[in-house]
Amino acid sequence: MLRSIWTLGFLKKLVYLLAVLCFVVLSITGFGPWLVFQKRLAGYWAMAHVTFAPVFALCMAALAVMCADNHRFDKSDWNFLSRIFRRSTLDEGPVSNGSVLVMKVCFWLICGLAIPLILSIALSMFPLFGTAGQKFLFQLHRYSTLLFALAAIVYVYLVAITQVKKHN
Repeated sequence: MLRSIWTLGFLKKLVYLLAVLCFVVLSITGFGPWLVFQKRLAGYWAMAHVTFAPVFALCMAALAVMCADNHRFDKSDWNFLSRIFRRSTLDEGPVSNGSVLVMKVCFWLICGLAIPLILSIALSMFPLFGTAGQKFLFQLHRYSTLLFALAAIVYVYLVAITQVKKHN
């Protein structure tokens, strides 16, 4: 039993690190050509982007399943919010840490934004939509990527800070 728990923890960390690696590569290949050269994604940049994208999608699905229980909202999160908005009683039980609440919100934002991020580009590969539909799907992919990246950066930062505080 202990060995299977260790293996599951190791697997979760491995998938998490692979997702972060894919996120970095996809960010560089997706934003790099436009930010550095003011050009569209093409050539080797596009091949690297398309190679890492399915691995990233699989990692996101696995992480959503493996980490959802740890990121569920509970009463301590509500107590924290009610204290912020001054609608709390004096004795309301344990209160969560604000960074933990933000981490949970970022996790669920990442999970929610992964759906239009992946579906928009996957649907644009099929001739189901006209030119206007394909342009819309591309813009949806672009803006959901931007929001996804912001939420992911905040989430990874909070995870790193939480781990540093835990070990000190």
